[in-house]
Amino acid sequence: VDGGGGPRCASPYAIQLANKLLAGSGSQAPVKALLGGMRFTAAVAQMASAAQVPNVGFHAKDSELGNKLEYPYFVRTNPTADHVFTSILAVVRHFNYTTVDVIGCDGPSYRTSALTMTDLLLESGIAAVPYLVRPDLYSLYPPGAPL
Repeated sequence: VDGGGGPRCASPYAIQLANKLLAGSGSQAPVKALLGGMRFTAAVAQMASAAQVPNVGFHAKDSELGNKLEYPYFVRTNPTADHVFTSILAVVRHFNYTTVDVIGCDGPSYRTSALTMTDLLLESGIAAVPYLVRPDLYSLYPPGAPL
């Protein structure tokens, strides 16, 4: 419903498209299920749940979407970001790493993920420094400015 980039992936467009699909349009019957969703999954999942239409999200990492009272018709096929962070911490501990650089793209959700991962490492007694890079200026993950 809302993958990729550009103006057709803006929140209003994703919501308009989901609304047309859920309600049916002209001679087209309402959909029986929605597949996908990336940037505006929570809004679309809320609409699908209100319409009692299953919504399968293959990219959504937001823990909020696991709330079955609010999103009873949403199913994710990938782990939450919290689960990924916990798994990364397990690997770091397994190899007895004492220092970790957290490298991420500089954008709102990526910044939050980098800081969350950094906090989890620090709370576990592992030295961690987040670096954010701007993909339009850098490639091959060179370090940006520390937060």
